Amino acid sequence: MSIETAAIRQGLVDGVRRLLGPRRAVVAVVGAVLAVVGCNTPWATFAFGYPGKLSLGGFPGGARTYALVLVVPALVGLTRRPGRRAAAIAGASGVLGVSVGNLVGVANQGGGFGAVAYGAWLAAAGGLLLLLAAVAAPDDAAPTLAERPLPAVFEMAAVAASLAAVLAVVWYGLGVDEATRFASFAVTVGFAAVALAGLGVISWLEALYQRHRAVTLTASAVAAAAFPFTQGGEAQWIRVFASIGIFATAAIGLNVVVGLAGLLDLGYIAFFGVGAYVAALTSGAGTTTSHIV
Repeated sequence: MSIETAAIRQGLVDGVRRLLGPRRAVVAVVGAVLAVVGCNTPWATFAFGYPGKLSLGGFPGGARTYALVLVVPALVGLTRRPGRRAAAIAGASGVLGVSVGNLVGVANQGGGFGAVAYGAWLAAAGGLLLLLAAVAAPDDAAPTLAERPLPAVFEMAAVAASLAAVLAVVWYGLGVDEATRFASFAVTVGFAAVALAGLGVISWLEALYQRHRAVTLTASAVAAAAFPFTQGGEAQWIRVFASIGIFATAAIGLNVVVGLAGLLDLGYIAFFGVGAYVAALTSGAGTTTSHIV
């Protein structure tokens, strides 16, 4: 970032801080209330096929659920936790991004802004207020979560739980068929990850993975073995992830032989040839129910 860009950015932050002043907490609470109310009220004035039943109120259906989830990290800025400002900015940006993105999508597919119901406007306004309150928060202190060790049992449980959470997110995401809803889900996951990184959770997990490598590898293998059972008998994503694993293994082998050892030797690929041959034979067997190739 150039000096001029940094100066402009700091000037905007100082302006927001002067504008809100001691009213920052009130603005954040009002923004959260507007976002929560908006996520439980209609985002579309009539039903025209937009995913998520956005024309119905009383529940956070469709993309409204994702915006509602991001309200939680947006309110972290009201606490005293290290990294609260970065987490709050990420959460508020996600609320604003999901609400505005779907507002534009409803207007585009519904024939204009007349198709946009009041709930979308409330959620967008709430996201904007949350973002202003997050920007006006005091500068962050460095997160210290990774520097505070826990009992080994709790750390290993955290490793297993984090990998289970990754599997659950992947499983849920692959079940989202609508393009607009999946885009909202991807935005939510991205901003939630940034919020966790701001709070130091990501660096803490990285330290735990290094400290408990055996548990990490075991839990990763269990998650990979459990993934096919989350697909309800559908083989599409199993084939995709199997191909990704094969290509990744080939790339790692090439890096070890050529990159690290400095040998122009491609003989290791013979093992992939043998594996492909065996898979081609066994996948056509009468007793085989899973098509490997």
